[in-house]
Amino acid sequence: VISDSLAIGLWLTDREGRLTPPAGSVDRARMIGRINFVITELEVPCWMSARHRFVLPEARRRTDLHDTLAADFADAEAKFARLIGDAEFFCGDQFTLADIFATHVAGWALMEKFGHQTPTMRDYFARMSDRPAYRRARQEA
Repeated sequence: VISDSLAIGLWLTDREGRLTPPAGSVDRARMIGRINFVITELEVPCWMSARHRFVLPEARRRTDLHDTLAADFADAEAKFARLIGDAEFFCGDQFTLADIFATHVAGWALMEKFGHQTPTMRDYFARMSDRPAYRRARQEA
């Protein structure tokens, strides 16, 4: 049984032969690096905010962390903007697994009231959330 979302995503993309560059390629390494950036820099403030809003027992929650976590997300968002540059997708011209992770976290940031501070993130999330597959997945959830 595989329970880690990155492991599941990589296994599925490899099994299906799509949404990922070939194993062993520089593009594949770049994609994995971008996913790791999403998980370690963009997602962490979202997860910490959620933990202190409703996951942890009330006695352990810190309500004073939101501004710090929002600033951490804004720093990571600025880095996201530098990484994506003018590309349509997070890894360039092709939609990949990295876009699935990045879109998920960009949506989560809105739920945590971090907003999207850069036009790059706002435009990216608008493009990704307008994709038919995204809209179908949201309707089914």
